[in-house]
Amino acid sequence: MSSEEDSEYKGEGIQADEQVEDTIDEGTADSGATLQSDEADAADKSNIIKERTRGAEPAAGSYAEPDEDSIGEDSEGNAVRND
Repeated sequence: MSSEEDSEYKGEGIQADEQVEDTIDEGTADSGATLQSDEADAADKSNIIKERTRGAEPAAGSYAEPDEDSIGEDSEGNAVRND
């Protein structure tokens, strides 16, 4: 950059930020009623997604380490499974 390009910005200051609307009602934000409502929503069984993982167990042998014969190398020397 030339000094002429640099001086182009000298007169510009930092612009003020615009106010952001605050959507939180301070009168009810930390109230016991809000807490009770949140707890009721959390305990409502209709809000629960299908229980796919609760009580699930891994399939037999799914976490077993592969034996040495089933591991090989690709052309770059990376370990790969020989299935």
